[in-house]
Amino acid sequence: MSVPFKLRRKWSRLFAVFGVLMPVAAEACDVTLTPVQTTARLDYDPFAFAKTADRITFELENHDSQRCDVDVVLLDQARASLDEVSVSNAGVLVRITNGPGEAILAPTATPGTWRTRLEPGSRAKVSLDSTVVQDGVAPAGIYEVLFNLEVRDAGLVSTRTAALPVRLVFAALPRAQMNIVGAVGTFGSGQSVALIDFGVLQAGARRRVYLQVRANTSARLTISSRNLGRLMPDLPGTKDPGVAYSALFVDEAIDLTRPWEKIIKPPATLAGDSLPLEVIIDSLDAHPAGRFSDTLVVELSAV
Repeated sequence: MSVPFKLRRKWSRLFAVFGVLMPVAAEACDVTLTPVQTTARLDYDPFAFAKTADRITFELENHDSQRCDVDVVLLDQARASLDEVSVSNAGVLVRITNGPGEAILAPTATPGTWRTRLEPGSRAKVSLDSTVVQDGVAPAGIYEVLFNLEVRDAGLVSTRTAALPVRLVFAALPRAQMNIVGAVGTFGSGQSVALIDFGVLQAGARRRVYLQVRANTSARLTISSRNLGRLMPDLPGTKDPGVAYSALFVDEAIDLTRPWEKIIKPPATLAGDSLPLEVIIDSLDAHPAGRFSDTLVVELSAV
């Protein structure tokens, strides 16, 4: 007897189960930026050759219960980070660097970006210094540069907090200086007196000196004669009327009987300009022997 049967083939299938673990984004730091002093003012003398600096100060506060590394970024109005700015179109360069504070702002490879670490719940006052690192004869006036200061999680290019507006005020002070070529001394401000020696007086004799002037604005040149245009004998008590003389400034006659002034505009350079001042003995009558002199006071001041 035969028994029918069926052969059943049992199929099994192997399934592979794959899982992908996605990196979990670190929670952003909750750090705020609070202003303390948001304006750096540089009062700049183009002829002083002295260090000019000021700073802005602000406060960073970590509201998290974890340590946070953050970047402090200085941005121009086009949102480009920077640590140098040119002002006044005269070659003056101001550099911004990390200043003193309760936390260290360490410079990074990106100009205008500094990194610091804040402990949980901590608050730290920090600063950025603005310093003139390249001089120039800036025309007198006030120049203002606006920036934004941002705090970001370290290495990121965006921020969750509002930017802090800060500004650099560059005040080029009005300055005018003069040196009389041939006299002892260098450029200076205020009055200047030089010796012009005629030797033995002769009618028509001429002597010329040069006023070397420089300024970053218009300047007032004032010339006055103590004896109102006359060389007087040095001997006291004499009744001699003295020797009349005249003066020319760049071929312009100067009235020595009163204070004379002229507004000039020297080039805004360190070398400035050299302008001739000529003194002439007009005539020579009979006078007793002796020394005759006068004092010409020359003054240059910024307008």
